[in-house]
Formats: sequence, C-alpha cells, structure tokens
Amino acid sequence: MFEKIMVATDLSKSSYALVECLDSLKEYGTKEILLAQCLSMQEVTSAALSYSTVFMDSILQEQKGMLEKKGFTVDTRILSGSVDNEMNEIAEKEGYSVIVVGAESENMMKVRMFGSFAYDVIRYAQKPVLLIRLLEKKKKGEETVEAINCGIGDSVLFPTDFSENAEYAFDHLKKIIAEGAKKITLTHIQDESKIVPHLSDKLERFNEIDAKRLEDMKQTISGGGEVEVDTVIRFGSPSVEILKLVKERDIKLVVLGSQGRGFVKQLFLGSVSNNVARRSSSSVLLIPAFRK
Repeated sequence: MFEKIMVATDLSKSSYALVECLDSLKEYGTKEILLAQCLSMQEVTSAALSYSTVFMDSILQEQKGMLEKKGFTVDTRILSGSVDNEMNEIAEKEGYSVIVVGAESENMMKVRMFGSFAYDVIRYAQKPVLLIRLLEKKKKGEETVEAINCGIGDSVLFPTDFSENAEYAFDHLKKIIAEGAKKITLTHIQDESKIVPHLSDKLERFNEIDAKRLEDMKQTISGGGEVEVDTVIRFGSPSVEILKLVKERDIKLVVLGSQGRGFVKQLFLGSVSNNVARRSSSSVLLIPAFRK
C-alpha cells in the first residue's frame, strides 16, 4: 500500500528527519515518492516570495538527491495556499496511495508548521495519512530533530470499535502484514462513558463477545505463522487506554480508522483518532472512511 506516496516537506530540520526516515518504507514496497514543499500563506504573500521559492527548490533538490541515492523514483513540487486541500486533491487525481507527514507530539513546547499543518492534512484526508513521529533533542547544546519509530512494522497496534470503518482499516492492516510487519496487537477498548452506570452489569458479557471478535480477527491474519499476533481488551477511555498500550508495548505504529461509530466530521478534533494522532509517541496511520 506504500508503493506510491506523497510526502509533505518544508524548510525545517524536521523535514530532513522525515526524509531520512523514508528509507524504512522501502521494505514495505515504496518505489515512487512525490516531495511536496509547502508554502504557508505568510510566505505566499511575502515580498521575498521569489527568493523563498528559489531557496525552497534548492532544498527540494537536495532532499530529492538523498532519496534517489536510496533507490527511489522521486518527483518534486512546490505548493502554496490551502496546501492541505491541494495535497488531498493531488493524491486523489494522481493515484498516490498514502500521504506522509511529520509531526512532534502535542506536548512539545514548540509548535511548528509540521505540527498544525500535519493535523490539517489528517482532518481533510481522503487517502490514508502516515504521520511519522518527530522528536526534538539537544545534542551538545544544539537543537536537533529526529524521526523516531521508523521501523513501523516492528510492532503495530490496531485498535478497533468493530465499526464499518474499522473493518476497512483492518483491510489496510492486512496489507502491512503482507508487506512484512512482524508483531501485531489487536485491541478493543470498552468505553467506560458508554457503559457506566446503566450497562455495568453487562460488561462481562461484552468482554466475552468482543474477545471472540478479536480472536476471529487474529485467525484471519496469523494463519501463516510469520507474524506474532496478540489480543487485548481494556476498559476506560479509548484514547487514554490506546496511549497506555503504546508505551507499555513499545508500539512503533498505530493503525486506526479516522471515523468510528457515531462519527460527525465537525467533531473530528475531539475524536479518538485525533487524540491518538496528536499525543501518541508512536507513528500513526489513519485510514479515512470508505466512500461508497
């Protein structure tokens, strides 16, 4: 599913960390990459736009060379204006299967373009979005940015609410497994806010039913025995419990649908998917709802 990807980049150190991380996608089938340099509205209206564009193109060519040395076929483009919508349109029209963005976790002190822009792309995405987690560090008094968890298939967490979109996201998980994922954790979180107090007496029964569902899912992906699969049932706030599992199991990638049961587009900013994308220490692959 990663054969042809579109990557959002900019002038920051973060963009170089993201580009370096893309080499890890080769083992998952990536061959073609479109590097999209993204101009902010402020840069578009700047009197120095022509200078900025020339400088941006030089950065793009440098990053293109880095990727071509790793064996990728690379194209470049400079986007301006409402780039989040434009990226989605290009991905749709030109057949890019995944949009890749980089972002630091929300609790970082500094919020950069690669933070807010990444989440705007996610919010309006019509294609899967792979969010590569970036981490700011200080080495010898100098700030550096590194992409962490580049080995996305080493340990994958798949939360499901058994909705139609979760089933669609599960199909994408199967593709990642086929391309070489090593360890999978399937989980369902019993949402405390929906169970307490009126359905508390049914929790044990819910657990039995959902444990069977997870086991059935496990059987569909572990038949060959080449991937390790585990199942987990938790009780509490879905986003909180997912984030706990990420830390407890050293998860490298969370795969989940960006729309679940009862989803309303305008409420995305408060959704489980959005909370995990913003706060998880792992990378996150968000699968938008299937459009019939």
